[in-house]
Amino acid sequence: MDLFDSADHLGIDLLEAMEEKLERDREKYPLEKAKDGSEKCDEL
Repeated sequence: MDLFDSADHLGIDLLEAMEEKLERDREKYPLEKAKDGSEKCDEL
């Protein structure tokens, strides 16, 4: 069983899950704060 079969079996829309994850990451690590910085991600 591969990822796509597992997601289908569990009723997970992979595209929607990926978009939600990207949105959470955008909120957690805003580009304006992270761009050109050398800080660790937990220091942003």
